[in-house]
Amino acid sequence: MSSKPSAIQTAHLERCVQGLSQALEWLGKTEPGETAHAVGQAACVKELEVAHDYGRELARDALQLLPEFISDARALAEAVRGPP
Repeated sequence: MSSKPSAIQTAHLERCVQGLSQALEWLGKTEPGETAHAVGQAACVKELEVAHDYGRELARDALQLLPEFISDARALAEAVRGPP
């Protein structure tokens, strides 16, 4: 009896990365101090599933890392999923 290896599903990862990417893009269209900017930051942090209040420094540092994280996560999902 041979068994096929099960495929790794990337749909959830890709949905999360898409949400994170859109939140970061939207955040970039706002100015610090605006309510919309605070909402954008919260959306980015929520997508990263940071559930604790680590303060503004963590949010600032995390936001600087997001573009590279998004790119890496997309590349990972594509590598796991394979070509379309």
